[in-house]
Amino acid sequence: MFGSLGAPEFLIIGAVIILLFGVGKISGLGKELGSSIKEFRKAVKDEDAEASEQASSQHRAPPGEGIGRNPIGWEAR
Repeated sequence: MFGSLGAPEFLIIGAVIILLFGVGKISGLGKELGSSIKEFRKAVKDEDAEASEQASSQHRAPPGEGIGRNPIGWEAR
């Protein structure tokens, strides 16, 4: 798709975008994009921490407990 576009064409496209929107607007969009990515990463990290905390707080029965019989077949002394 972009195989026929070279560096000069991309420079011209960039110059037109700068003329249309201005440097201030483009830098503002860059800052907003950066803060959005930072917030997304923080939310993912918090969600991972919450999930691992929840998993560690769940009660896990030791092997054999709750089955109704000793899985090995002999009684421990």
